[in-house]
Amino acid sequence: MKKIKIFTAIITLSMLMIIYSACTKSSSSYGGGSTGGTGGTVANTISIRYTAFSPDSYTVKVGTIVTWKNNDGVAHSATSDDGSSFDLVMTAGTSKSYTFSTVGTFSYHCKYHSGMTATIIVTP
Repeated sequence: MKKIKIFTAIITLSMLMIIYSACTKSSSSYGGGSTGGTGGTVANTISIRYTAFSPDSYTVKVGTIVTWKNNDGVAHSATSDDGSSFDLVMTAGTSKSYTFSTVGTFSYHCKYHSGMTATIIVTP
């Protein structure tokens, strides 16, 4: 039964990724090392589902707005590991955005679920 639930979750997530990539104007795609939009003109969305960030590594240009969408039934956060860059709390079904205005690598986590970690890479 557990294998069926995992398989169903993978299929559902795959379908959502295909729909998202077909509907976005940016060159982003899900999976490690994704590339985001162009300097704040396109909102790039990171999905939170099944207690995970997707994608878990995302590359954007400086000035890009990144939105986290909580698709789970519980609260999550996107909290920078350095504790000062961003701390976005999302209840179930809500979204929060942050504009990355400096170049760098920003590791972050969910302060409610220690296994949820990811990285945003901001390029010039």
